[in-house]
Amino acid sequence: MSKTNHDKIGKILEYVLLRRPDEFLLVPDENGNYSFREVLKALSEKKDLSWITKAKINFWINSSPDALITFKEPNFIGCAKKEIPPLPEKTQNLPGELYTCIRKKAWPHVLEKGLDYKEKKIILFSSKEKAIAKGKRIDPEPVLLFVSTKTALEKGVCFEKFMDEIFLADRLEPQMFKGPSLDKTIQKIKQKKNTKKEEVKTFGSFSVNPEHVFPEAKAVNKGSWQKNKKKLRKQKNKLWPDEMP
Repeated sequence: MSKTNHDKIGKILEYVLLRRPDEFLLVPDENGNYSFREVLKALSEKKDLSWITKAKINFWINSSPDALITFKEPNFIGCAKKEIPPLPEKTQNLPGELYTCIRKKAWPHVLEKGLDYKEKKIILFSSKEKAIAKGKRIDPEPVLLFVSTKTALEKGVCFEKFMDEIFLADRLEPQMFKGPSLDKTIQKIKQKKNTKKEEVKTFGSFSVNPEHVFPEAKAVNKGSWQKNKKKLRKQKNKLWPDEMP
């Protein structure tokens, strides 16, 4: 890796993780660390940053002892020194509606039981577009939920705000949000399963059965090797001289 690209990686990571993580739909945990896998996904979504790979970040961190960014654990990345990214703060000043996405397969369960990730907060957005963009990191066709902040506050849900358009919630009960028709969602899930089972057929392609092209092959496969040897010898004798192998 060239020295120019090496220096660029450091500046980019500092901007993404310490200055504007919200621009990349990233939220640090309570210790100011990020999932390394999530950071790589966020970078890959930007055309001008997709060249930054896991291997290049590993090389940069290992060869930059004074870097602000380092690995906290095998699966996390964060600040190496005292400087940490802005952290979420508790708030009750909320828009009337927030948005979050879940996996399509999880919708029947979430509709019945609600959302509660136990060890981490639920990430919500004031923008539908950003909620869907975040959701596509976990599912190509995520389910968008519309969350009533008024109902949630009345039920005692604790909200936090992170920078400008990101909010966090500790839990969401079924009566606090709405989503698409459950029947249509289940139908889509079944359709997806059925398409996986169907064989993929391409125009102009066909399967070849050796027994159709070479009838003698069927005869060769039957009986002992001695009988097969005799049959092949007879077949050679029946061929014209220019057809002999």
